[in-house]
Amino acid sequence: MAHDVFISYAHGDRTVANAVVATLESRGIRCWIAPRDIIPGEDWGAAIIDAINDARAMVLVFSSHSNESDQIKREVERTVHQGIAVIPFRIEDVLPSKTLEYFISTQHWLDALTPPLEDHLEHLAETITVLLAKKRGKEILRPVGGEEPAAPRPETAGPRGNETTVSAQADIAERGVTRKFAWTDTIKIGLVLLLIVSGGWLYLRSYHPATPKQPVAKPAVPEETATKPTEPPEQPVPTRIKVTTDSGEAYGSKVGNIVQGHIFPSRPGPVTFNPATMWHSDASPTGWVSVQITFPTQVELTRVGIHSQHSGKYHAARAVRISVQTEKGDFSRVIEQPLSSIDELVSLPATKGQTWKFEFKAGETWMVVLRGLQFYLGEKEIFPAVVASKS
Repeated sequence: MAHDVFISYAHGDRTVANAVVATLESRGIRCWIAPRDIIPGEDWGAAIIDAINDARAMVLVFSSHSNESDQIKREVERTVHQGIAVIPFRIEDVLPSKTLEYFISTQHWLDALTPPLEDHLEHLAETITVLLAKKRGKEILRPVGGEEPAAPRPETAGPRGNETTVSAQADIAERGVTRKFAWTDTIKIGLVLLLIVSGGWLYLRSYHPATPKQPVAKPAVPEETATKPTEPPEQPVPTRIKVTTDSGEAYGSKVGNIVQGHIFPSRPGPVTFNPATMWHSDASPTGWVSVQITFPTQVELTRVGIHSQHSGKYHAARAVRISVQTEKGDFSRVIEQPLSSIDELVSLPATKGQTWKFEFKAGETWMVVLRGLQFYLGEKEIFPAVVASKS
């Protein structure tokens, strides 16, 4: 199959690589990634060489894993030898090995070190769209977002062995900036400004003594910004709800967040993902992520409130499967249904159990964000999230 981009990645970064493929292919950018695009029985090395030769660009998912991979070094060397553009997509703050630095030190780098990953994936897709358009001879505007950061430069030992020097002149030349002042001039100017500011402050203190600070009341959480739990039912309040997942906890989030604290809304605008109040899964190769919840005692459920997505557009759950653990230790499916809303109350047959499994179908990015879950017996909320302890 004809493709535009070859995806180079180490096995330890496969979830990010899959997310890169999902984002690019949703934009109509055709990708080649192993092992998906290797025909069974085909020679692995020959398939890699053919795929690189047929590509117009390579995306290198750069991390400590790829930095140490001999296979990645061979792929990058072959790509550069063919004159194909390499776009390093850095997901970990590490310096490239000498071998990789030799091949990619002059490339523009895209950093994806801070959450959310989807913002960096969108920037990557825009960059590749521009690159491919130029290769096809089209003239389109550069995407908004500024220049990508240059590749990191390794530090080298200074002349006395205990100092580090960086090629500052090269950095200045790359950015087209002309140095106008020596560093000593800058220090002199800074000292003069410091003396002026200090003198003015002392003058004002002598004529205007400070007044004692008044205590400022901490504003309460606005009612419209969080989902408030209903009155606790007559069932006993738990001391601990155990929440586990085999779908990862990305960007410092914890899966236990989904059963405690306020449930904040998902609103368009600035990114509102908060790892202290939400759970962000890793990218799932199956398209489903799962959460297992064990209550302190057996509970009976008839409805579940599911709150997914963040910032009004990222990682909504598209469907849900709910299962309950039987006495034999396996799980029995209760319901499976699509979700039409990011804040949906799902009804299920009255079912009792202590350990439950919730599976959520992801969208194009293969990831799901949950802002919270709520559990109901009839109209009463069981174990309101605001009183649950951390898992």
